[in-house]
Amino acid sequence: MQKNNISKKNISWPWITIAAGAMSLIPYLFPGLQSILSYDRTVVTEFWRLFTSHWVHWNADHLFWSLGTFLCMGWICEKRNRDSFLFALVTGAVLIPIALYFLQPELRLYGGLSGLD
Repeated sequence: MQKNNISKKNISWPWITIAAGAMSLIPYLFPGLQSILSYDRTVVTEFWRLFTSHWVHWNADHLFWSLGTFLCMGWICEKRNRDSFLFALVTGAVLIPIALYFLQPELRLYGGLSGLD
């Protein structure tokens, strides 16, 4: 009976990875959203950008490589431990833009999932 529980657990889909990856398609398909979702040093009071900047990709090549890597690595990590993956994803999503603000003052714009890989 325990073997069945393990096999059911192993076939669960990595919904967090799929959802986060799908979210990155929205700003690419609707480019007008990029300017209000990306990290932009000049509008630091817009706190949603801490999360949404990771969904923005500047061109098809950037989207392809960033999303492809994120989906592969996210799939593996989420399958191993979904709770730890979610914690790392949320923590990284918040800390990366904060670190950019303090450690890379010359960087005005940032976007992409690759920081979360």
